[in-house]
Amino acid sequence: MCIDGLLPRPDAVDPAGGLTVLRLSADDTAIRRWAEPIAAATRRAYADSDPVPGLPPPDGARSSTGEGAAELRNGVTAWVAFELDGTPAGIARVRDHGAGGWEVRRLATVPSSRRHGVGQRIMREVERAAVDARIPRVWLNAVVERCLPPFYARLGYHVIEHWPSPDKMLSEVTMQRAPDARPHPAAFPWSAVAPPTGTVVCWFTVGTALLLAIIDGADSVIAAVRVAANRMALAGVRSPRLAGVDLPTGDMPHPRRLLAGLGDGTADVRRIADDRLSVRCHLTPRTVHTGLLAFWRLSPGHEAAAPSWR
Repeated sequence: MCIDGLLPRPDAVDPAGGLTVLRLSADDTAIRRWAEPIAAATRRAYADSDPVPGLPPPDGARSSTGEGAAELRNGVTAWVAFELDGTPAGIARVRDHGAGGWEVRRLATVPSSRRHGVGQRIMREVERAAVDARIPRVWLNAVVERCLPPFYARLGYHVIEHWPSPDKMLSEVTMQRAPDARPHPAAFPWSAVAPPTGTVVCWFTVGTALLLAIIDGADSVIAAVRVAANRMALAGVRSPRLAGVDLPTGDMPHPRRLLAGLGDGTADVRRIADDRLSVRCHLTPRTVHTGLLAFWRLSPGHEAAAPSWR
C-alpha cells in the first residue's frame, strides 16, 4: 500500500494480514493532509470507549485538528494503521525524549476495528522502529480506572510508577519495556511493587458480585493479593477472581474507616454488592478520598483468576 504522506517500513506493509502500519512523514503537506483524519479517528476511538460507567470523558474524545497538527510540527510522530481500503483503523502518537526513550501517547483503535489486534500491531511497529533507532525504552502512561494497564501488560510492559492524575479524579501508572527485549506478558507485572503504607485494598468478583478484602502489613502488592485470596478461601468463597487493587497514600484515613459500612461479612472479607458496576468507590476510588489511588483494574468479564497463596 502507498498512501501519500505516510512512510512505510518494508516489513510494516502486510496486505495479506489485512492491516498496514505506516509512519506519518514530517513535512507540512502530509500534516495538512492527515491532521484532521487522525483527529477524527482519535475522537471516534475514544468516544464511549470506557469499559465502566461514570468516568470523566477521556481527553482523546476531544482531539482537534489544530492540536494534532501542532504536536506533529513539534516533534510528535504519528503511526497510523490502515485497513486494505485505506480506512484508518488505529493511531498512536510517539514523542522522542532522547535518552529518556520514546513515549507512546493516545493509542487508539476505531470501534469497527477493535479486538483485531490493531493496537498490538501498532505498538510492535513502534518498538521495531525504536530498536532501529537504538532507543533504550518505550514507555507510556495509562489510566487505571479505564482498565488500560492490563492491555500493555499483555504486551510485556511493567509498572514503574504510580500517581494521581493531575486534572481528573483518576489514577495512572507509568509502564515501560526495553524494545529490543523479548516481551514477557504477565497477569501481575507489578509483583515487586511495594505498597506505600503497607495497606492494600483488594477487589474480587464471584460472578457479577463484588467482594472486598483489606490487607495490612504487606511488603508487596502481589503478597497482599495472595493473602486476600487465601482469606476468601477460608471464608468459603469459591473461585474468586481479581477485579482490582487500590493503594492508599500516607495522608489519608485508613481505608477501613473510609469504606466502613459497605456490604456485609467479616472484617477480612465483605460482600459489597451484587453488581460490580454499581459501586462508585470501586469504579473511582479517588472520589472517596483523593489519596486512595486505583492501582490495577481489570475490565468486567476479564477479571483474573486469583493467585494462590501457595
